[in-house]
Amino acid sequence: CQPAQRKFTWANDSRLLNFAVSKIQAARRSRAVYSYPQSFAHIMYRTHNCGALRKQDIGQRVTLSGWVQTIRNFGGITFIDLRDRYGITQLVFPESRQDIVHGLGREFVIRVTGLTTERSNKNPHIPTGDIEIQVDTCEILNSSKVPPFTLQDDTDGGDDLRMRYRYLDLRRNTVRKNLELRYRASRAARNYLDQEGFMEIETPF
Repeated sequence: CQPAQRKFTWANDSRLLNFAVSKIQAARRSRAVYSYPQSFAHIMYRTHNCGALRKQDIGQRVTLSGWVQTIRNFGGITFIDLRDRYGITQLVFPESRQDIVHGLGREFVIRVTGLTTERSNKNPHIPTGDIEIQVDTCEILNSSKVPPFTLQDDTDGGDDLRMRYRYLDLRRNTVRKNLELRYRASRAARNYLDQEGFMEIETPF
C-alpha cells in the first residue's frame, strides 16, 4: 500500500505555516503566565533553575535539575554544588541519605527534590548563597565519565585540550558569558535593523 501523494500548493502550505506559528505563539504566551502547581513536581524536570532561589523561598519544596559541579563529603553529610546555565545551588545530603550520593560523579546530570532551607555558612559570592536544598530524592538522568579537565573558571585544561573537548568547554561560566554577550549584541543589531525596515533573508529559499 503506497502512501497518497500530497499535492504541493503555496496556498495550502501558507495556511499550515500560519496555523503552526499561531499555535507556537499561543504556547509561548501560556508558558509565560502559567505557574505549575507543586503536585506536578514529580513529573517535571524542575520547578526552579539553579540560579533562582533566594532567602524568601525558604520553606518551599522544589525540584532542580543540572550538572554535578563538585562533591564534598564530610563523613555524615555530603554537599553537592548543582549547576545549570543560570547558576549554582548547594545541595545537602544528610547521613540518612548517603545511599543516594553513592555512585554520583562530576558532570552527572541529576534531578533532586527537597526543602529549601537557610544556609548556616552563607556564600556572598553567588546569588543563591543564602539557601541550600535538603535533598529527599535524587534521580540520575545521565551519568558521565570523569571530565578531562575541570569545568570551572580556573580550569586546569590547556588550550589544546579544551579545543579538543569544546562541547565540555562551552559549559564553563566564562565561555557561557561570551556566548550570551554575542547573542545579545546580535539580537540588538537585528532588532534595530528590523525597526528600520530591513529584512534579513537567506538563500536559496
